[in-house]
Amino acid sequence: MLKSANLALHPLKWAVLALLPLTLNNMSITPEEMEKLMKLFDQEDLDKIMEMLEVEDAEAIPEPSKSMSVDQYARSRQEQMLERMPVDEVDSEEVEDEEDSGSLDIIMYADSLEDDEEPEEESSSQYYTEDELESQMEILKELENSIGAGKKDGKWYPHKSVEGGNKTIAYGHKITDEERDSGVFDDGLTEEEAIELLKKDIDDANRKVRDKIKDFDSFPFYLKMELVNSAYRGLIQGSPNTLKLINQGDFEGAADEFTNNVPAYDDEDSGIRPRMDRVVDALRKYAKELDD
Repeated sequence: MLKSANLALHPLKWAVLALLPLTLNNMSITPEEMEKLMKLFDQEDLDKIMEMLEVEDAEAIPEPSKSMSVDQYARSRQEQMLERMPVDEVDSEEVEDEEDSGSLDIIMYADSLEDDEEPEEESSSQYYTEDELESQMEILKELENSIGAGKKDGKWYPHKSVEGGNKTIAYGHKITDEERDSGVFDDGLTEEEAIELLKKDIDDANRKVRDKIKDFDSFPFYLKMELVNSAYRGLIQGSPNTLKLINQGDFEGAADEFTNNVPAYDDEDSGIRPRMDRVVDALRKYAKELDD
């Protein structure tokens, strides 16, 4: 059994360390071979070796394979000793003081056991994990501007909105009167700037829908995502009866009500129709899950 953590020995010295218990158990090694190996050590090293070993632990040492070289067996023995040694026995100062170029970095070995897990990447949104935010953004990119309207020479510029009124830029950002008057978007946006604007608009949509739906956080992600998509365009806020049914837990009724008396939805060529269908499908799916 190991009694010290001073393991910074050359591999050949490990060979002696490994073979010494075998010799004590009358394993086959000639005195000449042992004498040759022992010459690798000065008296101080030999004293340390004897302190590190107990003869009664020798039976736990495996026999070397006939195909192994002395160096291979020494390394094998070294690994097994490290496996049996508790990490908290490591004396980092002794390891650092060793001058042998072939020393074993015990500190690195011990540190590697502490925590192999990488920290999770934090989302830039207060409402999403990183993966959820990516999913939300990809859907809105497709719904809002899949054709790249207003994009020229790698930058996004204001373009006419299908709803009329102020222009839109990048991924569905409706330019406010203040933004229009200040000319903040006149020079265009890079893709990175457009993404940051999208994230801000997503958070704004989250706040709007959360203000209207009391148990929003208890909903599955797919339903929350579609409700936010709807709030992004102002649809769910414009249907108070749908919001009332959702808050009452009547998701099937809310699905029916959401498209009721919406002229734009009746137009099969309307871009708003597929967006509303996504919300209806999510509401019906959740209603079915609750019934099951």
